[in-house]
Amino acid sequence: MDSKIVSRELWKAIRPMLKEAGWTSFTSRTARRFFDSRVEVINFQSLNSYSASVFGCTTYSFSIRLGCFLRGIPYPVVKIKDGLLMPEEYSCHLRRTLLKKFSQPECERSEVFYVDSDGRYLATVTEAARDGIAKQAFEWFQRFSDMQEVLRTLLEDDETLDGT
Repeated sequence: MDSKIVSRELWKAIRPMLKEAGWTSFTSRTARRFFDSRVEVINFQSLNSYSASVFGCTTYSFSIRLGCFLRGIPYPVVKIKDGLLMPEEYSCHLRRTLLKKFSQPECERSEVFYVDSDGRYLATVTEAARDGIAKQAFEWFQRFSDMQEVLRTLLEDDETLDGT
């Protein structure tokens, strides 16, 4: 198995859906969608060998990280490309990790989409990633299209490791 194969399969399944929903910027593991008030980010976070050993998975496994970068809140360092802000997921003001909705005995962590060395789970996790983005990520991003909801979230909601 090779991480490039994982990336290729993820984009083959997910990129058309994202393009149809207005996403226009794609790198090897990150997609961005631009609005006047925010930039939405989806990152397929690959795991280095240390993280993989701690989580009990392979370096081909990945997590799906979401970020909402609010243009009205200053941030010290964000890349700009062709006049567009290109925040990384970890630079976003609002962040969330998508959780897989099925069990993988080899890796019990719900935030890790496990890909084995032979690639037997690749089709399963690719489809699960696509479904998670379609059902959970789009809804999460839609929530923050309303700046009143952004303000309410920032003022009232507790910061959690399993939510926003």
